[in-house]
Order: sequence, then structure tokens, then C-alpha cells
Amino acid sequence: GYVANSTDCNDNNFNIKPSATEVCDGVDNDCDGTTDEGVLTTWYRDFDGDTFGNPAMTQQACSQPVGYVANSTDCNDNNPLEKPGQVWYRDTDNDGYAQSGSALTQCSRPVGYKVAGELTSTTGDCNDNASNVNPGATEICDGQDNNCNTITDENVTNIYYRDLDGDGFGNPLNTQAGCTAPTGYVANDDDCNDNNFNIKPGATEICDGVDNDCDGSIDEGCNPDYTITTTGNAIVITDVSGNGETLAVSQSGGDINFNVASRTYALNGGTATAFPVNVPLSGVTSITINTAAGNDIINIGAFTANLPSLTINGGTGDDTVNFNGNINFAANANLDLDMQNDHASPGVDQISVSSNANLILTGTGEATLKVSRSLFVGSGGSLKTENGNLTLEANQQATSATGNFLGIHLDGSLVECTGSGELTLMGKGGNTSAGKYGILMINAAQVKGGTGATSITGA
Repeated sequence: GYVANSTDCNDNNFNIKPSATEVCDGVDNDCDGTTDEGVLTTWYRDFDGDTFGNPAMTQQACSQPVGYVANSTDCNDNNPLEKPGQVWYRDTDNDGYAQSGSALTQCSRPVGYKVAGELTSTTGDCNDNASNVNPGATEICDGQDNNCNTITDENVTNIYYRDLDGDGFGNPLNTQAGCTAPTGYVANDDDCNDNNFNIKPGATEICDGVDNDCDGSIDEGCNPDYTITTTGNAIVITDVSGNGETLAVSQSGGDINFNVASRTYALNGGTATAFPVNVPLSGVTSITINTAAGNDIINIGAFTANLPSLTINGGTGDDTVNFNGNINFAANANLDLDMQNDHASPGVDQISVSSNANLILTGTGEATLKVSRSLFVGSGGSLKTENGNLTLEANQQATSATGNFLGIHLDGSLVECTGSGELTLMGKGGNTSAGKYGILMINAAQVKGGTGATSITGA
């Protein structure tokens, strides 16, 4: 149990002796006076627990100490997110959404970058410089794609309406979409005439045949300028406003058309409506036109249909009646233009039958044309009756009209009674200047009587 040397440092353990191999166990295995020399492991501090060690903080030990790891690759041992192999995503505007294609893999955090766990999404931000622009944003009307779906201002634009006349109300037929009103556009579509500043909601309705206040009604609350009745087979049109204007009378198919510019009418007690108006002629036996105050002009066009009896009553103004085309009256129908017996204070009236306009009455139909000033029948024009009396009078009232004018002027025209009707012409010219004839017949003008009496008196 004895040997010749004394080099054993632990005679109780066979494996501990000068020839033994040093192992890392906290014991001097080879009895050289040093413990674990050359066999200790270097461990690195892992303070942030990310499994990567701090190369500046080490500890040598046989086994891994708590809080240490075998590698020394950590770049920031105070931040568990900063470690080798970390993937970073750019979120410059800090809105939780990263820009697509912005990923970087490195240990330390780049400025403006986050890891996936810090983000709502690692892709999709279409403007990483605006925190209110991202896939989770609400689209607003601002000219940007706020929610990054590649569409700008979808379903949030406003509709604006053209306001051409600048009255603050828009045209519903002319629109433009946008976030703000373009120049010349407004947010409402309430205008009913975008070419007239005075026509708009809130305007005062006036009697002009126009819907001034855009409420869908024309001249509501207004009295008509004319009334028209069609009872008892008679058409009666009456000027009730006395403005002084031009009434045009013409044929329109089987109707008679009345038109007065910028005036209104009421038919059989109806609402005021803008002219023109067509009134059926079928079954009508008489037409009466009543003028009022004001200087009125009545222009009567040609009729291919046989016209029933026509009466024109003059008012207090100075009225002019012009026949501008051919009219054949129905059998026994009358033409009554006694402009001087319709009012206690008649105005100064004139009648003109245009060149080549022929007024033809048949049967017992009578024609009476009486004016306070002048009566003219142009070249190729004519006035004819058959068995009805034909009476033309100019300036025959109690108080004669004054001025420079002719009474009855026939210029290459014909006045004729072809049957038993009586023919009477009485004319008186004005009181000034030369040529103030009571009756002037020139250019082969003719007056022809039939079997009835004929009387021609000029002064």
C-alpha cells in the first residue's frame, strides 16, 4: 500500500493523480496545483434574455451560469428585440403599418423601423410619411388614397351642380364630383333656369308666363292678362290687363292659335298660363276678340279652314287690326270690326288688309269695318260679300280724328258686293297737309256693287 513517490494530491481518489487528464469539475485532477486549467468554458451575459450574449461581459465556468449563454453575438443586451437575424420593417410615420418591400434583416434597430410584433401589418402602407394613410384608415374626401386600396376618394366624393348664372342655385343636369365645390358649382340642384339670375328658389313670382320661383308652378297667384272662354260654340278672348301689345291670330291645323309674347291667359277659368294657346275650331260659330286699354295691334294670318263669324271690339287705346292673309268665311258668317261703337271713349283705330289678302264672305254674311282714322286695302287684296251688306267707314265719328292721313285707301284692290247686299263706303281724311283724301282709289282699284244699293261718300 506504499510507493516510492509522494506526488498524489488526493490519495482517496484513484482518478486524481499527476498522470490524470484535467477535466472541468472544480477539482485539481492532475495534481499540478491548478484547478480546471485549460478546460473552462467562456460564457457571455444574456441580460435581455434573447439567447444572444454580450461579448463585453463574460464568465468562465464548467457549466452555463444563470443569465449567460455560449455565444457573444448580441448587439444590444438591453433590448431583446435587437439580436442577430432580426427582421425589421419600416414604419416611418408610426401608424402601425409597414411599407411593402421595406424589410431589413440585421441586429440593431434602424431608425423608423419596427419588428412584426410591434405592427398591425408588415405590408400595405402606401404612404409611410402620413400616419393617416394606411390600409386601416377611413377613406375621406381629400384627393388621396387614404386606405391604400389604389382608389382615391371612393364613395366619399360630393356631387356639385353648375351655377352658370351665379344665383347660388345649381342645374341638376350639369354635375361634377369632387371634395370641394369647383369654381362655378354649388352643392344644391334647385335651379330651374340656370341661364337667368332672376329665376331661382325664393324669387318673387311675377306674371310673365315663367316659373320664377322654381316651385313647379307658373304664375301662381297671378291674374291672367287674357281670359278665353269656349262656351256655347263661341270663342271669346278678352284683354283684361290693358297693357298694350300685339295679339297674333293664326290657324294651327284644326285649331285657332292665339299668341301674345310674355303674356298669360286663363282658359275657361283655369290658372294663368303662358301664351301661345290652341283652341279647337270644330263646332265653333263665332269668334270675338275684345281689346282693352293700351295701344293694341291684332295681326290675323291666313286661314285655309272656313272661319266662323269674327268680331273685334276696340277698347280705349289706339288699336290697329292687320289682315295678312286669305280668309274664306263660312256661309252666312259675319265680319264685324266696328271699332267705334264699343266704348264711350274709343281710341284712334286703323284697319289694314295686306296686299294679296282676300277676305271673302258668302251667303248673307255681312262685313262691317269702321275706324276713327284710316282703312287700307293693299294691291291684289279684296273685301267681298254676296247677299250681305258691306260697310266701310273711316273717320265718321262725332269728333273727327286730326292729323295727316287718308280715310279709305284702296291701292290696286277690290271692294265688291256680288249679290243683293248693300255696299257703303264713307271716308274722311285728316285735317293737315295735302292729300288728305276721304277716299283714295289708285292703281286700278275697284269698288263694285251688286243688285243692292251702293253708296260712296268721301270728304
